[in-house]
Amino acid sequence: MSGAELRTSMEIPFYNANDPLPNNPLITLLCETFFVHLGCNFPFLQRDRFLKDLEEKRVDAILVDAVCAIAARFSNHPLLSTLNEQSGADAIEVEGEVRKSVHGQPFAQRAMSAVVETFSCPTMAVVQASLLLAYEEFGSNRDSGLWMYLGIAIRMAQDLGMQKLEGLKFEGRTGPTPKTAKSGEAGKQEEKRREAALRASKRQNELDPSMVEDQIASERERIDTFWAVFFLDRVISSGTGRPVTLRDKDIEISFPSDDSTDGWPAPFPPLIRVIHLYGRVTDILNNIKEVNHVTLETLKKLASLESDLTGKAYHVLLKRPDILNYLNAPQVFTNDCLPNCTSMP
Repeated sequence: MSGAELRTSMEIPFYNANDPLPNNPLITLLCETFFVHLGCNFPFLQRDRFLKDLEEKRVDAILVDAVCAIAARFSNHPLLSTLNEQSGADAIEVEGEVRKSVHGQPFAQRAMSAVVETFSCPTMAVVQASLLLAYEEFGSNRDSGLWMYLGIAIRMAQDLGMQKLEGLKFEGRTGPTPKTAKSGEAGKQEEKRREAALRASKRQNELDPSMVEDQIASERERIDTFWAVFFLDRVISSGTGRPVTLRDKDIEISFPSDDSTDGWPAPFPPLIRVIHLYGRVTDILNNIKEVNHVTLETLKKLASLESDLTGKAYHVLLKRPDILNYLNAPQVFTNDCLPNCTSMP
C-alpha cells in the first residue's frame, strides 16, 4: 500500500468483531444506509436481524466491509470525502467534488484482501461478500472485476453445496426447480413427489417451534443467497455472450417461494423465474454464430420459450412492473446512483 492508502486505512473506522467496544457510528450509519437504498436488491440480508447481529458483533468482518463499501456512495459523511481526497485513489472529480462512487474504496480494499484468506475455508458470509464486491466492481466501471468476484461467489456456493437439497429440511423442497420447469409433465410429477416427501418428513419430525423458526430462517438465507448469485450469473452471461456457470441440471432446490411477511408481494421470487426463462433464451442465442446454426430444433426451442416468455413472464410483469427495475439494475449500477429500495414497495 502507498503511504496515502496506509494513512487512509489507519484513520477510517473499521468493524472489529473482537473489539468489546461499541461499533463506530459510521459503521452503523453505512449499514443502515445499505438497507434504505439496496436492501430489497439483496433479500438474503434481513435488516433487523443483520443490524442486531452487527450490534452484538456476530457478523463476519468481510461481510460488513462489503456492505459498507457499496453503501458509502449514498453517504455524505465528511470523513469519507476527506479520506478519499487525501488518498487520491481513483478520486475522479465531478463539478469540483470527489465522486461518491469511490467513497467505499477503503472498505472494498479491506474486504478484497480478506477474500483470498478464505479460499481454504469458504463460508456463506464470504459468498455474500464476494457477490456484493462484484456489484461494487461494476459500480466502479470495472467489468472484469465484476466477472472475477462473481466467479468466486459461484465457486464457493458450489463448494458449500448451496444448490443442493442436502442440509435443508423445510425450504427449497416444494415447487418447480430449474430442471423440472423445463421437463413438462415429468417435471410436474417430480414436484408432486418432492412435496409429498416433505409432508411425510414434517409429520415424522415434530420439533420445537422456536427451533423450527430459526432453522427456516437459516435455510431461507442460504437459498436467497444462492438465487441472488444465480441472478447475476444469468444477467452477465446474457449481456456478454459468455456461457452461464450455474447449470439448470445441477440445481436441486426449488425456485424461491412467493411468501411475503409485510403484506406486499415479494418481487424477488417472480424475478428469478423471469430471469431463468431469459437465461434459457440467451443460452440458445449465444450459441448461434452462423446461419447454419439455426436448425429446425433450434427454432422449435425458441418457439417454446417464446410461448413461456409471452405467457408466464408477461403475466408476472403485468402484476409487478417494478420487477423491470431489477432487470435494469446492472445498467443503473454503472453510475453513482444505484437502485433505490425506497422506490419500490
